[in-house]
Amino acid sequence: MLTGHVTLRAPVRLERFRLRLDATFARNGANDKLNADLTNAFGQPSDEHMTLLGVAANAAYPLTRASRFGLSLFGGIGVWHSIVTANVGEASTHAGATKLGWQFGGEVTRGPMFLELRYVGIAAAKGYPAISFFPVSVGARVGKGMP
Repeated sequence: MLTGHVTLRAPVRLERFRLRLDATFARNGANDKLNADLTNAFGQPSDEHMTLLGVAANAAYPLTRASRFGLSLFGGIGVWHSIVTANVGEASTHAGATKLGWQFGGEVTRGPMFLELRYVGIAAAKGYPAISFFPVSVGARVGKGMP
């Protein structure tokens, strides 16, 4: 999974609030059981994977001002495009949909380093269930960070 975000400061009256814009790319393969079930159903080697592309706008609020560790919470909505690809033998099929999604989470920072926990929920598409996942990200900031 690749993720990036830009955080913008609010006007002076709301100086602790931030607008956070996220972009995410994720690709996950099916588990062994699903791949085995597909292989049994089609009678030849099969596998499946999902690709997600998303952008979201979040309200972010730092819980600490100046301290060794920065804590913040965020939540917002966005648009996600999901693509499911099934490979059966030599053939491949794709199905995709763009749906609204929402997310909330928290972040701990120390200097440029951060640890982020987030929950993402994406609305169901025709013929597919809703998607939800809980990514954990560790990384380093470039430029000025919160708070």
